[in-house]
Amino acid sequence: MIRKNLSFLFLLLAVLVVTWGVEREDRARHAENAQRQVQVQLETGVRGLKTYLLGLIEMNERLAEALSEAPGDEIEPFDLWTAELHRQRPELISQSWIDGLSLRRVTPRQGNENVMDLDYNRHPEYMGGIQRMLARRGTVLDPVPRLLQTGRPGVLLRSPYYDRSDNPQYRGHTVMSLDWQGLLRRQGLAGDALPFELQIRQEDASGVEHLLHGPVELSGVGRSQVRLELPDQAWWLRAVPGRAWAAYPSARAGWIWLAGLLLALGVLALWWRQDEVLRHWLRRAPRDGLTSLRTFMLLTVLVPLPIIAGLTGWWVYGASIRAVQALEEQQIAELGSLVRERLTAVFNIPSHTMAFNQGQWGGGLIQAQDPASMLDSFLLQLRVQPRLTLLGFVREDGRFWAASRRLDGDAPGLRILESDMRLDGLMRIQRVDDANRRGRLESQADHYFDMRSHARYRQAEEAAGLHWNLPDPYVVYDAGALYDDWGIGMSLQLRDAQGQPAGVLMVDVALAQISQLLQQEMAPLGGLAWLVQPDDTLLAVSAPEAMGEPVRDGLLYTQARHSPLADLRQGTERMRESRESTGQQWMAVNGVRTLLHWRSIELPNGPRLQLALTLPEGRYAESSERILQRIGLLVLGFWLMGTLVAVGVAWWFSRPLHELSAWAEQLARDRQGRTQPVHSPVREIATLSRALGKMAQHMQAHASELEQLVAERTAALTQANERLQALSLTDALTGLANRRHFDQMLAKEWARAQRSGDALSLLMLDVDYFKAYNDRYGHQAGDQILCRLADVLQASLRRPADLAARYGGEEFAVILPGLDAAAAGGLAETMRRRMEDLQIVHPLGVAGRLTISIGVAQQVRGHLVGVEDLIRRADRALYQAKRAGRNRVVVDDQV
Repeated sequence: MIRKNLSFLFLLLAVLVVTWGVEREDRARHAENAQRQVQVQLETGVRGLKTYLLGLIEMNERLAEALSEAPGDEIEPFDLWTAELHRQRPELISQSWIDGLSLRRVTPRQGNENVMDLDYNRHPEYMGGIQRMLARRGTVLDPVPRLLQTGRPGVLLRSPYYDRSDNPQYRGHTVMSLDWQGLLRRQGLAGDALPFELQIRQEDASGVEHLLHGPVELSGVGRSQVRLELPDQAWWLRAVPGRAWAAYPSARAGWIWLAGLLLALGVLALWWRQDEVLRHWLRRAPRDGLTSLRTFMLLTVLVPLPIIAGLTGWWVYGASIRAVQALEEQQIAELGSLVRERLTAVFNIPSHTMAFNQGQWGGGLIQAQDPASMLDSFLLQLRVQPRLTLLGFVREDGRFWAASRRLDGDAPGLRILESDMRLDGLMRIQRVDDANRRGRLESQADHYFDMRSHARYRQAEEAAGLHWNLPDPYVVYDAGALYDDWGIGMSLQLRDAQGQPAGVLMVDVALAQISQLLQQEMAPLGGLAWLVQPDDTLLAVSAPEAMGEPVRDGLLYTQARHSPLADLRQGTERMRESRESTGQQWMAVNGVRTLLHWRSIELPNGPRLQLALTLPEGRYAESSERILQRIGLLVLGFWLMGTLVAVGVAWWFSRPLHELSAWAEQLARDRQGRTQPVHSPVREIATLSRALGKMAQHMQAHASELEQLVAERTAALTQANERLQALSLTDALTGLANRRHFDQMLAKEWARAQRSGDALSLLMLDVDYFKAYNDRYGHQAGDQILCRLADVLQASLRRPADLAARYGGEEFAVILPGLDAAAAGGLAETMRRRMEDLQIVHPLGVAGRLTISIGVAQQVRGHLVGVEDLIRRADRALYQAKRAGRNRVVVDDQV
């Protein structure tokens, strides 16, 4: 019979599993069908897009060929060709003729006023496409983030033409301007009614993909993709079904589960009909004392409601987490776009400044023979553009002058940098006031440096037109180290009226300012943002601790993979593995789910940089968890209310429970009580009463034995804890207090000093040239030295409150409550002298003996920074003692 009942139970479970499987399979089929339809429509659109683009490329190349055959008289064939072209393709924004690098003619003129008289020498953002065209000597597609005519993303088709000589030289090229959205809409790949979400990425020669159109990451599953091969590049078009199209109909799921429920009810009915034992037990249950009240409470209150609450909470929590993730993905994408736009705006400043000064040079407003007027113009431009760091000019004879601003906030204001190779070649730095009057000489280089040997000068000589330089340090060699940073900017060779080189113009933005901008953007969000080069060199980051330490010639910028920040290291690794210039991923950083978003920033005619941002999931999940807690508390409240009502009714009908409860409480208080069982018509209560009576008898018998055992175990545990406490506070080698005991006592003494106003001093000391001693005599000899130093410290301390501790390795610390810096310094001198009097031979030490250096710091009264500041100042004094020659005591000057 038991086997029969188990068979029916497994059959019921199988019905539920099959229903769930049918529903999942139907969902999968629906998703596959949606993906299949997306793939078909995507392939159709890509075929049309390829045909359309190849047709335009052919037309543009024929126009370029016609211009090549009409040297010196290109206007007539250009007008004839473009008039016919725009009758056939009215959707084209413009058709342009570029003579060299200057725009000579555009059709139609209406709507294209912004590009008339365009000079590519002043627009480095387009030079990359032109250089690819010249290198390929053929048509290229140049996707640009912004068309000058519309301000919207677009695609430029460039076709070059050459002269008819034996060695053909570049003369110019023709350009077709296409609106990106219009191009896709024409092929059915864009629009409000589009049933899928589209993303287009361009694959470069190294296999890295760059986002051209669409979202950074495609959400959902079932991604379709098609590769579009074009003459000079390849595009990946990827799509996922839209939410409305991919959504599984809830009605179908309802019908499937309704059928499964009816089948399950049929199985239960069959079980009821076939199981005579079940029906007979239910008929006899009241006579056996099993009341229906308890069964009802367990089945209708205590069991269903927790299950309902758990399922509800699980569903709400899952929905909240999905909503939070979608919100975070949307926000970080918007934040990435915003930060990228602001960085782009900062990087546009040097470009605009360079174009402005190029125009001034061409108009004769600034001249290489008049440094004073040029400096006045440079200073005015730096006042107008607070993001500029340096604007300077290097003359062909080696004379250099520049207007600049300090990079730190200690002494803000503008400076003039000047050097002259005809004299001594030393860089001189002078402050200027608001009227551009020069002040005193603020700093001067300690050796000469010819700016003509700088990489930016050489690159300006080699490259034509405006171009960006790779980031490099400011090499000023000034004694005051006022320019210890890196900069990124542009350089341009200027020529005189005879076409001869006159000098190089330089414009810079300091990377420290980029870091400040990132910090301003990320500080309210608790996230992290950083900027890296293609070789993973970390240029700027919103967390200053991730950068390098200052050195003589700038900042030692580290690789991103060596950063102390885990999210920066992992994020850079994810970007490298993805081989995509723009993307978004979730990753785990120290057990915390973190969203990574990265975008590329292409400097016009310069390097490609990567901007990355991370946001921890917790800042959003906390609000969802609070909502979940409120819902859970509400459900729990209803459950408790129903439980209380059920318990009240059960209590009303089960008064013997009161008597049984009082008996149990009496047994718990004094282990005594009546042994007469409580009588009840409820079978479970009667059984429990008899069991409690037997338990009371056993408890009385074993009470004394248990108390004795507990007392013995407690005494043993106390002794063990005392031994463990002593071991945990003592250094095993020296017998002094260990680092843990030191931290506890220093925090306690610091708090006491703050309350009482008494002095508190701290000594930080270590053995001079200890590593050299270890290397020469071995670690056992080094351990003996540490023990002898510990004996010296212990012998020097007389007051009970003084504490000597091993801080770490060969470094020791001494806490001196109630002593000011002068008294502590005297005690430190005694320790140093005693250690020196031991006459321990150390050939590599000070005067051939083993010595110690000590730093002394006193807690400043009312200074509430904390013990970390006291330790830092004592450690700084120790470092000063080391730097001053070792075997000495240095007292910190902040008292």
